[in-house]
Amino acid sequence: MSGRRFPALIAFLAVLAPALLVAQGDDSASQESRRRPGYRALNLGGSETGLSIGNSERWNGIRINWQDNSVDRVNGLNLTLWNAKHNEDMVVNGFALGVAGPVGGRFNGLTVGLVGAVAEQGFTGATLAGIAAVSNGDTHGLTIAGLAVVSNGDLEWVNVAGLGTVANRSMRGLNIAGLGLVANSDLQGVNVSGLGTVANRNMRGINVAGLATVANRDLQGINIAGLATVANRELWGLNVGGLAVVGNGSVRGLSLGGLAVVSNGMVDGVHIGGLAVVGNGGMRGAAASGLAVVSTGPITGVAVGGLAVVGAEGITGIGIGGVHVEGRWIHGLAISPIRTRTWELRGVSIAGYNRLKGDQFGLAIGVYNYARRLHGVQLGLINNARNNKGLLRVLPLINVHLD
Repeated sequence: MSGRRFPALIAFLAVLAPALLVAQGDDSASQESRRRPGYRALNLGGSETGLSIGNSERWNGIRINWQDNSVDRVNGLNLTLWNAKHNEDMVVNGFALGVAGPVGGRFNGLTVGLVGAVAEQGFTGATLAGIAAVSNGDTHGLTIAGLAVVSNGDLEWVNVAGLGTVANRSMRGLNIAGLGLVANSDLQGVNVSGLGTVANRNMRGINVAGLATVANRDLQGINIAGLATVANRELWGLNVGGLAVVGNGSVRGLSLGGLAVVSNGMVDGVHIGGLAVVGNGGMRGAAASGLAVVSTGPITGVAVGGLAVVGAEGITGIGIGGVHVEGRWIHGLAISPIRTRTWELRGVSIAGYNRLKGDQFGLAIGVYNYARRLHGVQLGLINNARNNKGLLRVLPLINVHLD
């Protein structure tokens, strides 16, 4: 070795020697760490504090390692280059940065994985992953991933993924996914997806999807979907579906369905369907459709159908049908150019053919008016009151029976 290089080597060893003494000296924790297989590190500092290069078990400060293996805890900056192994209990408080991705137990603070980030126990803070952020526990904070954000526990605060955002329990906060947004329990907050927003229990807040917004229980708030907004139980609020708005329970609030608004329970509020509004448990408020407004229960309020308005148990209020209005009773006003049929009228019916199969209390105006029992006035070309006698049963222009 040349004389010029020898002094340089001596100077380098002089600088490195204190670090080697710290790494191999009297510090009992460092000594124990080095004696156990897998824990080998160059530690610049004392009492597990300072700079650690290698697989130290516990560290406070800056820790740099190729591959984490069975690490206990890091407080500060943890930089790892390769995917970890046997690292399910590792806790990082501070900044965790990984090229392949931080993999450990729990990350509290800022977690960045150029490829991915995996936590067996959960993330708290800000988590950024190039492909996926996956937690087998709860995730709280800001979580952003190029493809997927997945939590086997709760997923809360702000969660954004290029493809899918998924929680096997509840999801709360601002949740955005390019394709699908799924919570196997409740979904609450502002929820936006390119294709589907789905909650296997309740969904509450502002819920928007390119194709479908679906809750297997109640769906409440502002709910908008390019094709369908669906609740398997109650559907409340502002509900919009490019094709349909469907509630297997009640539908309450303001609903707009490109083709239909359908409820197996009560339809309550203001509801507009391009073809039909259907309430199998009754209807209250205002309903309008291009073809039909139909209820197997009573209709109370205003109902307008391009072809028909049908209230199987009755209509109380105003029913307007382009062809037909029908109800077991009609209490109020019924208008149809073709036909109105009911078993009891209390109010006014205007139609080409008024067929009152029971009692008429009030006024019927039409081309042909028929009442089995008239208790009011008929105005039309032909007026048939079956409870009048003799020639008074069928009269032109007007017929009257008052009792």
